Amino acid sequence: MSTTTRVLQITDLHIRSAPTSKFMNTDVDTDVTLQSVLDEIHANEPADSIVVATGDLVQDPVEAAYQRLKLQLTGSRNRYFLMPGNHDNPVLVRRVCNKDNSWCVGQQVLGEWLTLFLDTSDQPERPDGLISRAELSRLERTLAVCGNKHVMLFLHHPPVQVGSPWVDAIGLRNSDELFAITDRYPQVKGMVFGHIHQQFEAARKNVRLIGSPSTCIQFKPRTEHFEIDALPPGYRWFDLNADGTFETGVKYVHARLKQAV
Repeated sequence: MSTTTRVLQITDLHIRSAPTSKFMNTDVDTDVTLQSVLDEIHANEPADSIVVATGDLVQDPVEAAYQRLKLQLTGSRNRYFLMPGNHDNPVLVRRVCNKDNSWCVGQQVLGEWLTLFLDTSDQPERPDGLISRAELSRLERTLAVCGNKHVMLFLHHPPVQVGSPWVDAIGLRNSDELFAITDRYPQVKGMVFGHIHQQFEAARKNVRLIGSPSTCIQFKPRTEHFEIDALPPGYRWFDLNADGTFETGVKYVHARLKQAV
């Protein structure tokens, strides 16, 4: 009998260390935008949905910001898997957030699927991404023994160009090393990432490459320089089917936009 597992992705939360602080040079309160997305998930998604947060959990990589994020997540009925991005401190993420209903782990089995969480933040204080040698070795070891499990990779930085030169300059630096491994394992069905604050879909050798909007502001696609889009906060959903296929889409939280900007 075929079964489907619902997985949600939130990304680029950019929670600040103090309440009511604004994001970059905007009027956006990232506490409000994140809460509007969580409210939408609680109201309209199954209670047992897995939520993967693919990095840039905070804007200020200090303990107070992670404590504030953890407080927002603790009241949720969902289970969260948290990953660091270039704005994060991985040590603080694990120390503050790895408890109760949120975990900082390298992988998780979900039915016939294996979700692998890859850390691309191996270069502090740089906006672009890098997967460490140790992390690449972990990936290869895991793929070599995963058998017939279908594999979905989650990472923060995009491994491909998305069509905006300023964003492409801060993507994953060693994507060729990543693809050199994944190209040899047909179990890999998709790579899902954040960082780009926008929807994106492409394919490479039968692997779907999927980028997602932020829970705060969105970047306007295909722009030469930084430009904010008018789209509201959002998240992505996945239905992972037991046969290795999956469906995905994005939901924007239009009802809360005026409170967020």
